[in-house]
Amino acid sequence: MKRARKKPAAKAKAKAKAGGRDARLIRECVRYAQAAASEGAGFGVDPTGGNDFAGAASDAYLRVAEDALRFVSKTAPETPAGLLAKVRLVPMVLNYQNFAGIDRYCGAFFVELSKQMGEFLQPIAHGHMVVAPKPTAQS
Repeated sequence: MKRARKKPAAKAKAKAKAGGRDARLIRECVRYAQAAASEGAGFGVDPTGGNDFAGAASDAYLRVAEDALRFVSKTAPETPAGLLAKVRLVPMVLNYQNFAGIDRYCGAFFVELSKQMGEFLQPIAHGHMVVAPKPTAQS
């Protein structure tokens, strides 16, 4: 399978569009999402019955997901794009953890809130809308 390559100009444009200051945060959000999605994928193919192959691969993906989520959790976004990436991660984290310790209604609330925040932030993150700071009273 061939790997898709971005052209240098497209790469620079994507980085600028994604909010260069939050590039690592966004990369780690993507890294978590990909690792979490991949973590359990091999179990359906492993023919050993004891998950001899899938277990080791799953552990590796789990470590990647945990490392990425640790970074994402402690990093405050500096741009709308960084915040949007974190917002989009919320349902993935909740679903990956199977709403552990959260009843389904609370989980549904967080998923819906994340969806609404993502819809609100989308035009801001892509520069289609500018949010101006509130004017302050000068004395």
